[in-house]
Amino acid sequence: MQHALLVAILGLSASAQNPPRTAENWGPAKQGVRVALSLDKLTYAVGEPIPLHIAAQVLSAERPLYGVPDRKSGAFFMKWDFARAFQLSILDESGHSVGNDMPSNLQFVISGSSGPPACPVPLEVGHVYALEQTATRKQALLPTEPGTYRLRVTWGPYAAADPPCGKSDGAIDSQAFRPFVTVSSLPITIHVIRNP
Repeated sequence: MQHALLVAILGLSASAQNPPRTAENWGPAKQGVRVALSLDKLTYAVGEPIPLHIAAQVLSAERPLYGVPDRKSGAFFMKWDFARAFQLSILDESGHSVGNDMPSNLQFVISGSSGPPACPVPLEVGHVYALEQTATRKQALLPTEPGTYRLRVTWGPYAAADPPCGKSDGAIDSQAFRPFVTVSSLPITIHVIRNP
């Protein structure tokens, strides 16, 4: 039941309109984990939102890996917690970061009921997890000047806590709050032009 809920919340089915997620979209795998980024197009006007199609996959794992830290969290917030493990970086032609380069800059802050506390479900080995987000001006994630930019996404899944969430008495190993590994997608070069 929890796994089905997580699958539904994360929107794991890819839309037929999205570019195919083939091997050339994936960044290099590290410790059995990889991430990919694809875009709808390569030219945008200044201020135009950029839909991001992100795919994350665990190819192999000796221990369970999670999209969120292995601790209890509100069941309704899992989608937004999952987005916390991703970061979008945008570099200009000089290699300088543009806009919001904070960790977890793809996480949205939401309010309302978080739902009952629940332990996260381990990521399924081999399954492709999709995260559909849009870089917007409001998030300070868009270039503000015309030019050529490189976009890359990083992902840091988490290892099981010690003790695991379901057996924890409240004390959590601090390792549970740090990513097990961080991987990067291949960079994508885009062109930003002035508004017509």
